[in-house]
Amino acid sequence: MSRILDFTRFLCQLCACFVFCFSLRASPDDPVRAWKDVDGRVIEAILRGVKDDKVILLKEGREYVFPLSRLSERDRDYVKKHRQEKQ
Repeated sequence: MSRILDFTRFLCQLCACFVFCFSLRASPDDPVRAWKDVDGRVIEAILRGVKDDKVILLKEGREYVFPLSRLSERDRDYVKKHRQEKQ
């Protein structure tokens, strides 16, 4: 009986993982672009959203949150245009 409960729990967790990962997928219209910070480091990701003074980037199913002030000037301008388009 314990094995059946463990297997059922495992299946539920697996399904929840698929649902969660599917919800993080970006739409095909969202462009992957190279984001650069003020130190020159680069991450290729999709702009997931902007919240207050932070930008949320999506890369390979994981979200990364960065302060806007840490992005390059070019990327801050991109985020600014993105915000204006959404309004």
